[in-house]
Amino acid sequence: MRENGLYSKINEAIEFATNAHYGVYRKGTGIPYIFHPFEVAKITTTLTNDEDIIIAALLHDTLEDCPNVCEDEIREKFGERVLKIIEHETEDKREGIDPSDTWMTRKKETIESLKNAPREAKIVMLADKLANLRDIYFDETRTGSDVWDRFNEKDKELHKWYYKSILDGLGEFSEEYAYSELVRYFNLVFGDNYEKE
Repeated sequence: MRENGLYSKINEAIEFATNAHYGVYRKGTGIPYIFHPFEVAKITTTLTNDEDIIIAALLHDTLEDCPNVCEDEIREKFGERVLKIIEHETEDKREGIDPSDTWMTRKKETIESLKNAPREAKIVMLADKLANLRDIYFDETRTGSDVWDRFNEKDKELHKWYYKSILDGLGEFSEEYAYSELVRYFNLVFGDNYEKE
């Protein structure tokens, strides 16, 4: 049984994420954005019971998407380890990334950084990408190819390349259900049968 103090840290992270994303909705939908980090955290719990990783999953988009949230605040409230995991998930916080870089440049750097990312960061990445592909699949069944118009990069084939590269980079999780589900949604969204190169 976990101690109440650990549960209260997760509750604090839930409250922090809810406030940080308040009034924000998923692209092209009326769905409050907070449902996404909740889903990522839930998927993460199928891969680990490490509270820091679950907290990082709840907060994984705060540095990238919430202008009022800074590194020092996360470090003070949740610790250095949680901050480092979040920074691995935050494109413009990685060394060598410029927020003005093209979509392709940023995604290539994400794929490259995945090779040396710590396991805890890969867990959050896996959960995040699974949640994203689930959403894309269900939105595409309702709106068709219009779903791709929501993204900065609208070419579905480039998204296919990116997600395939992420699957390749997360191969160490191939025995996990979350990974097999990511493969399944990749195949459903992109009409392909994923095979690692």
